[in-house]
Amino acid sequence: MPAIASPPPKMGLRQRQKIERQNLILEVAQKRFSEMGYVDTTIESIADEAGMSAVSVFNYFGSKVGLLFALVKESDTRLLAKLRNLSDERHEEAVEAVAEFARIIHDNATTYLTKRLWRRVLAASIVEQSSEFRTQYKDLDLELQKQLGHLLVALQHSGRLTPDAPIARLTETLFMLQNSRFVQYMSSDTILEAEADVLFRADASLVLEQFSN
Repeated sequence: MPAIASPPPKMGLRQRQKIERQNLILEVAQKRFSEMGYVDTTIESIADEAGMSAVSVFNYFGSKVGLLFALVKESDTRLLAKLRNLSDERHEEAVEAVAEFARIIHDNATTYLTKRLWRRVLAASIVEQSSEFRTQYKDLDLELQKQLGHLLVALQHSGRLTPDAPIARLTETLFMLQNSRFVQYMSSDTILEAEADVLFRADASLVLEQFSN
């Protein structure tokens, strides 16, 4: 269930109610987007089911795209927490650790949003070029890339990547490949998650081959 935050015990009543209303709106939006589709869901229908006015929804999230991004942001907040806890010690080979990184991203993404909604998110990240959506989506991508870099550094320190492995270049390349496979997976109704995992694992193997111990 989406949630912006759990209101702190000492928070004022007005602020607590605001957060609770925002969480309710996100819960309803996720449900309606998944069941009705993004295009056929209106701000008015979300407001009606949440028991508040459409003006209130607009005031909190600005637009339907703003609602969609709020869902993505919550999903990525949880994702980053999982990736920060990812241990390089779980796998003997670097490629397995990197493959798990990508698998966590896929698992988290499909837990919170359907493939159809992710297609809308990916489209919005391109179309909404001057908006806050695009800026924050890019920031989230940079944070994910940073976490991948931390994983590669840990793999190098543990001896599973060679001392001369170009971490910055490997991070950029592997993240680009992971993103490409993510888009491919989300864009297709026929590619299964297991197939996407195999494809990225093959990509990562080629990239890391000469730098793995």
